[in-house]
Amino acid sequence: MKVLVIFFILTCLVSAQQADDLYRQGAEKFFAGKVKEAIIDWDREIAMVPRRGPHHWQRGLALYYAGEYDKGVAQFVSHQTVNGHDVENAVWHFLCVVRGTGGSVKKARRDYIPIEGDLRVPMKEVHDLFGGTGSEKAVLEAASKNAEGPRLRNQLCYAHLYLGLYYEALGETVKSAAHMKKSAVDYRMDHYMGMVAQLHHKLRSRPNIIFLFADDQRADTIGAHGNPHIKTPNLDALAAEGMSFRQNYCAGSFSGAVCVASRAMLMTGRHWMSLPEKRPQTNWGDSVVLPAHLENEGGYQSYIIGKWHNGKGTLDKSFHSGKAIYMGGMADHTSFQVQDLEGGKLMPKRDARGFSSTVFADAAIEFIEKANGEKPFFLYVAFMAPHDPRNPPEKYREIYYENRPPLPPNYLPQHPFQNAPASTSGRDEGLGPWPRTREVISDQLCEYYGLVTHLDEQVGRIMRALEGTPHAENTYIVYTADHGLAMGSHGLLGKQNVYEQSMKCPLIIKGPGIPKGKSTEAITYVHDLNATVCGFSKTSIPEKSDARDLGPLIRGEIENVHEEVFLPFQNNQRTVRDERWKLHVYPLINHRLMFDLKEDPHETNNLAEKPEHVEKLTKMMVMMEKNRNSHGDRYPLSVENPKPKEAIYDNAKRTLDIWQPKWIRDKYFGGRSRTNHGKK
Repeated sequence: MKVLVIFFILTCLVSAQQADDLYRQGAEKFFAGKVKEAIIDWDREIAMVPRRGPHHWQRGLALYYAGEYDKGVAQFVSHQTVNGHDVENAVWHFLCVVRGTGGSVKKARRDYIPIEGDLRVPMKEVHDLFGGTGSEKAVLEAASKNAEGPRLRNQLCYAHLYLGLYYEALGETVKSAAHMKKSAVDYRMDHYMGMVAQLHHKLRSRPNIIFLFADDQRADTIGAHGNPHIKTPNLDALAAEGMSFRQNYCAGSFSGAVCVASRAMLMTGRHWMSLPEKRPQTNWGDSVVLPAHLENEGGYQSYIIGKWHNGKGTLDKSFHSGKAIYMGGMADHTSFQVQDLEGGKLMPKRDARGFSSTVFADAAIEFIEKANGEKPFFLYVAFMAPHDPRNPPEKYREIYYENRPPLPPNYLPQHPFQNAPASTSGRDEGLGPWPRTREVISDQLCEYYGLVTHLDEQVGRIMRALEGTPHAENTYIVYTADHGLAMGSHGLLGKQNVYEQSMKCPLIIKGPGIPKGKSTEAITYVHDLNATVCGFSKTSIPEKSDARDLGPLIRGEIENVHEEVFLPFQNNQRTVRDERWKLHVYPLINHRLMFDLKEDPHETNNLAEKPEHVEKLTKMMVMMEKNRNSHGDRYPLSVENPKPKEAIYDNAKRTLDIWQPKWIRDKYFGGRSRTNHGKK
């Protein structure tokens, strides 16, 4: 019997020691910003010694910073049973209720825990403040009264901590930040709550931003956005944790290289028609460039990885550091060269080792893991996928060869008229035969989907790397693309057109204050993200920007950002659409298309020439002129001597560029040699 008793006592002692170790370990992780890991350790501690559960007030703080507000409420309710005289417990309970109800201060005050007997200065005044009967003035006066030296400093540390938390609950971020700075920096104290103030200041200061930019990704290539045939589990998870924008557009292009224009607009926030006329792809004139703006005004570290398609001059204006930068338009995903950027200077080229999406994800993960939190960061990762060549790693294309996705609903063997740039010319269009056979489009679609799925895996790796850092709770992730791609829609392969599948691109945003799993049909532009990032970073929107901050839309303050969208393409295509109707004008061939997108989202039924829609056509033309005038569009909508409308395919020549790998040359071009577009 004595042996059993001794064994029981020793077991209890060992368990208590292990629990103590877990508590200390959790505290270290908490103050390192790894709040979710801290919760795991403290949950294990409580499992070993259950009686510690109600006392574990610190666990409640971690739950608050982890965004698990309902659990935080339960923790503080439990703690109240063992300490009914703690104002701080009531306050943190209040904060969890506010966050857990989407900002309902009214409910938090209705559920507010009454406290008596907390004699610490200025806790009575803090309790009154959160209850709605006190004031900032009363808190500060109480903290300052009859105190000096370390005592005064300590009381002001507490006062400003809770004033900062109070204004955060009210959504007054500027006031909140000012008070938290005073608590964490000006009146810094290295006791427990002083360290909480420092952690809060670190987590709630200017947020980090990770901007993930795909190349040539159609908006309809994400599972969570309604495509059951594609595998994108990580983008699906991002959509579940963030907000999806389902009507997001690239605003057209000044050249056939749509990606060049899209990047110019994103970085400057200016529509391509308002950029300097001379070489807008590489000369942004007096435009304020986003990464440099974040550095200059917000104190950010801006860092670039991946594709830069706009020339060295604009890179010099934008970034001073980066890694694995591809200075070009396109390349074979498995054979290309990259450069690092150090102190604003490009290092010598080096061969990239691996598939492009993996190379760029590796560099992003390395940056995230090394980020020390001294400065907020803007990490710009521009992938080359799913841009052609359509050569994903073999297993990813085999996934779709074995279970083929259907062709686009608007698949055609040939475009019915002379799209401009011509349907029979342009690099993109020459990647498949005319007519577009179902077999070729099916194969290319499988390969395209394979690129998207492989890219999705790399996005998942980046997201998981972020989760293991102190930055996780204070980082926005933006996922979008420069434009879409036809991939057989309307008999086209490329993006040099104004149909939905080419101009529309995905957009998902996750981060602090972003509603989870929400989706909006409000019309947005890719370059609106310029102003939106300025909003996230608490920096000003440059004066000459055409972009709109999506913040009010995200917060539910407005329902629409743009009443309509204007998509001009060079001098040969013009498109305008509202929430339902869309008009295409082709000036060089004097041709028009009009679609009811509600009834015909794939743009297959042209209503422009039907008598019953004359009135709607007239209204859409008025809308077109309004947008043309607002953007200074000087190109005419019709010409006196139009070109032939008919597209002639008989003598069409296919283009085999230098980037297509051998197996693609063999499969789609009969093993032909590469055309002389330069030397690799």
